[in-house]
Amino acid sequence: MDFLEFFYDYFERPQLAVELAGRRRPLGIGLLGFVFGGLSLFAARALLLPLPSMAFGILGILSVLITVTYGFFLTAALHLIVEMNGKSGSAAGLFTLFGMAELSWALAVPLALVGHLLRGAVPGVFPAIFFAVGLTSFYLKARSLRLNYSLSQGKAWFVLCLPYLTVLLAIMAVGALAMVLAFIGLASQLSHLLG
Repeated sequence: MDFLEFFYDYFERPQLAVELAGRRRPLGIGLLGFVFGGLSLFAARALLLPLPSMAFGILGILSVLITVTYGFFLTAALHLIVEMNGKSGSAAGLFTLFGMAELSWALAVPLALVGHLLRGAVPGVFPAIFFAVGLTSFYLKARSLRLNYSLSQGKAWFVLCLPYLTVLLAIMAVGALAMVLAFIGLASQLSHLLG
């Protein structure tokens, strides 16, 4: 399968791209999308905060590894959630489609360059750029999930948000536990001082 043909189909004929990804399972294209998306995100962030040359290569590789790992885990979690609810689809195809969605981060680099030109004139330009590109990537993932598993638009968005909400709730629970433990420690310290 030709990458450029699949790239065109993903944006212009998404249903055909989903069928091709499900039948042929071009995992290399998905992996390439995650790698290029991770490098693009890293390059755009590096335009914001200049890095020492020694750390640049290590942080770039780390960014790619995190992006690819994120792709594997997100695909596995979403595939499991959707299949437990009785829908069927291709996990390998979903990985490929999510890799294509990560390619939207390639837009962050030229937009960050434009943001440097507007830095003084438009406050908050960089957060707006990253939010817009991230939302585009999220939309493309929801569309891929919807088409790959024949879900409704709302259910696709809900299923896509579930892993993020779970992580957020876990972080909040750990934070609440840390606060309770700190309060207990403080209370025991005060009881020793007063008693």
